[in-house]
Order: sequence, then structure tokens, then C-alpha cells
Amino acid sequence: MCFHVLNRAVARLTLFEKDEDYDAFERVLEEAVARERLPILAYTVMPNHWHVVVRPETDSQLSKFFRWLTHTHTMRWHAHYHTEETGHLYQGRFKTFPIEADDHLLTVLRYVERNPLRAALCERAEDWRFGSFWRRKHGSPEQQQILSEWPITRPRQWVALVNRPQSDAELTALRNSVRKGTPYGVPERFDFPGSLQRGSFVVEVRSCAADAGTVQPETCQQRKMVRRLSDRRERVVQSVHA
Repeated sequence: MCFHVLNRAVARLTLFEKDEDYDAFERVLEEAVARERLPILAYTVMPNHWHVVVRPETDSQLSKFFRWLTHTHTMRWHAHYHTEETGHLYQGRFKTFPIEADDHLLTVLRYVERNPLRAALCERAEDWRFGSFWRRKHGSPEQQQILSEWPITRPRQWVALVNRPQSDAELTALRNSVRKGTPYGVPERFDFPGSLQRGSFVVEVRSCAADAGTVQPETCQQRKMVRRLSDRRERVVQSVHA
């Protein structure tokens, strides 16, 4: 069974302002793979969130991997921007949902690797440097080591497929999963192993319009925390470019 995992910054705060921010996250990702050996099929890092598609080999591997990844990235991000006392960086616990290892998996892999193009961050999907598509196509053998083989055959025309808009039917099916909070392509009666209980999975696949939107912090405390984070980071960025 494969899983699509993602997390977003609190209040959709921009996590990655410059190339060095993306590089820092990818270093944490590489360290997490070295620690837990979780097979990564695809990933992409966006300005305020990230997506990873994985194929865990044990019941606890997924939770251990992403708990360490988000905690370590949060600590290093705060240390770099001197915002240690400002609270949470991410909206909450990472979100994940299972995917059947068939055409449904190809649809999600295509969605994830196409994400930067859909958000107009690049002219072609493989040009976005902070993801598996670029790493697989242009990366060094060492950079490609964190990527695992897919459990299904990658279409020979994959580059063209990812750069082509997905069909309305595909996106509708994904959005239905979002609205219903159900797994994608997995039978309703599927019995999740071990600690991976059905109720813990939340589908979070959004359209470009939704990704480009904003969500207001839910509480006064969150609003104050976001303002402090934004102000502190802006001062750091300005000092770097001064």
C-alpha cells in the first residue's frame, strides 16, 4: 500500500522564501530517509507546503519518518529565523491517506510532480528543482538515492504526461476524496494495518485555485504568532539582501 503525505504551514505562511530554505528542507528529507529507510516514490516542495508519496514497509515506519521530519525541520527553521518562541510552524500533524497501487497511484504521482507547474512556479514541471521530477531527471546519482522504484511501471511518456493538464475526471475524483475525506482508490472495507487506523487519514489534494488561496488563523493567539513569525523572518530576509 502506498500513501500520499503532506503538511502545510500554519495559516499558509510561506515556509520557503529562498533557494536555501528549500535546500535545507531537502537535507532534512535526506537525513530522514537515511534514518528510517522509508521508500519515497515522489515528492515536491512548494512555497507553503510539501507533498510526499511513500510506500512504507512496516506499520510504524511512516509515522516515525514524518514525525521526525516535521519536528526537525521546524526546529531548524526556527533556529535559522530566530523565531524559537513563536509557536508552531505547521498547521498540525502531517496528513496522509492510502492509495491503491494501480492507475490511482499514477494519478497521484502525476498530481504531485505536476504541482509546481499547476501553480505557475515553472514553465515545465521537470524544471522545478525542489522535487523528485527534477531529481530523477537532472540529479546526480547521489541525489537520486533517496528515490525508490515505483511498484508499477512508469509510462514511457511520463514527462509529457506530467506536463499535460490532468483530465476533469481525474481531478473530480481527487476532489471528491478531499471533500469526503476518504482514501483514493482503496476499497471502503480495506482493513488498515497496525497503528494506521482509518480515522487518521485525511485526504488533502487541492486545486491550484485552492492552493493559491488564504486561510485566516483560527484564534487570536495564532494571529499574533503568525505576525511575529512574519515580522521576524522579514527582518532576517532584509538583512541577508542588505
